[in-house]
Amino acid sequence: RAPASPLVVMPPKYNDVAPAPRAEAAATSAQPAPAGGLVGKRELLQWASRIVGREVTKFEELRDGAVLARCMQRTWPLAFDTCKARLLRADAFDLIGAMFDHLRLPPAVLDLKGLQGASFKACYNFLVMAYFLRNLALHSDFSVDFSHPVDPALAAFLQAPESVASLAVGGALGPAHAMSQQQQPTRQHRRHPPQQQKQIQKEQDQSQHSTQQQNQHPTQKNRQHRQLPDQDEARQRTHLPPTPPPPLPPPPLLPPP
Repeated sequence: RAPASPLVVMPPKYNDVAPAPRAEAAATSAQPAPAGGLVGKRELLQWASRIVGREVTKFEELRDGAVLARCMQRTWPLAFDTCKARLLRADAFDLIGAMFDHLRLPPAVLDLKGLQGASFKACYNFLVMAYFLRNLALHSDFSVDFSHPVDPALAAFLQAPESVASLAVGGALGPAHAMSQQQQPTRQHRRHPPQQQKQIQKEQDQSQHSTQQQNQHPTQKNRQHRQLPDQDEARQRTHLPPTPPPPLPPPPLLPPP
């Protein structure tokens, strides 16, 4: 095999981030978890390599933001085009920051100082976010075990409705899923009775408590699983019957005559 030609890296500008082919096969940007293995730094960099079309072997190659911007572009293509059109001339990190604001992504994941300094935590969590949501958009039901702990704020976001909403806003989902995400919050807000709202809040609290318990077990805390909601399933959740009221207490006993 002939040796690769040396790569000259220029200061990145958002116009230098080449548009990704729209009709590219999903396999080129999707990376299911290895059978019986974990997804760690090496697997994330291999995924990023397929995104940019060149080999990326270390976090130091992410310092200029060009690779990260391409990962954002592949995961949220519409948001990339929208934010790019609003910026006259800015570097890759300006574009990434604009996409974070547009998509309402967790600010804790965008550690500019850490990314520019090739910090393991900053680079790892950024790639985890893009990798997981890109695969979720492609496969609808995606589960993966990461070899290193994921930032708690990011883990909560990946399991929250806001993560799927970002895919819909960012143009990563089909029309049916995107429409479902846009309409579902309105239907729920209008039709849930107060008792049902309490039940939903209770289930959310239980889910959060379960997540905290999983974080206490090293063998489970790095697993991320998510399934895109189905329209029929969302409609069923909207029409759940209200919780019945508690039974009335028995009448007091009268004293004997």
